[in-house]
Amino acid sequence: DEKITVHPFDLQRKLDEVARMYGVNNESMLKDMYKNVNLIKSLSQQIVSEKVSRFILDNNKVEYKK
Repeated sequence: DEKITVHPFDLQRKLDEVARMYGVNNESMLKDMYKNVNLIKSLSQQIVSEKVSRFILDNNKVEYKK
């Protein structure tokens, strides 16, 4: 039973990444997040998706049959 969760530091890291991508400072991004709850949800969904993808790739076992 895998528990993939979003921690505050995950959200902060994603916030840093998006702020760099848009060329704005973290404080400005944080203000936008507080104004728009959907932005927080979107970032959280992106984080979960990335963690799930990473988990699948790390635990993928391919078996070749003849």
